Amino acid sequence: MPLMARYTRARDESESFFTTVNVLVMEVCFPAIIYTLQNNLYYIALTHLDATTFCILYQMKIFSTALLMRMLLNRRLSSYQWFALALLVVGAADVQWSSASNEGPAHSNDMYGLFAVATMCFTSAIAGVYLERVLKGSNVSVWMQNIRISLIGLPVSLFSMLYYEWSDIQRDGMFRGWDFWVILLTATNSLGGLLIAMVIKYADNILKAYAQVSVNVK
Repeated sequence: MPLMARYTRARDESESFFTTVNVLVMEVCFPAIIYTLQNNLYYIALTHLDATTFCILYQMKIFSTALLMRMLLNRRLSSYQWFALALLVVGAADVQWSSASNEGPAHSNDMYGLFAVATMCFTSAIAGVYLERVLKGSNVSVWMQNIRISLIGLPVSLFSMLYYEWSDIQRDGMFRGWDFWVILLTATNSLGGLLIAMVIKYADNILKAYAQVSVNVK
């Protein structure tokens, strides 16, 4: 998915689809706002970094997730588990680095990209760990929790997009830049969100990290 996102963002600014960061607590509102922020940071990072660099740096979220699981869920990891996580990060980074290309993104700013990835590592961890606590402590189904999160995240995203991009939307329309790849990226991201929620509820964030890295490695 990072390659699709990078491809859809590596365009002339007048042809890119609209994305806007929202920084605006409660059971559903908090993760909804965090995931809304994270989804926008994802596109910002891939606007300024190539997909390989992004994937390598984003592996740091594994350590931030483990630390927050210890702090918020009081879940201890053994020394063997920490060693396994370190190997996972190194191995994933090595695979991504081996497949790196020399093509750099146009109109990019490395500092913006690095800041976006660093923020994502934190937001991904805190949203995932908090959502795990909510899902495992609630009798509400995964589907209903996802609907609740969407009902909060969508209006916030829409308001933010209209506020920051109103003049461009008036000129080019709300769906500027939407082609087959953007639609496929949106559908893939949506399906991934549902699958992640199920993994978090029935397993945990560490297994989610292993699964995501395994997919990237393959």
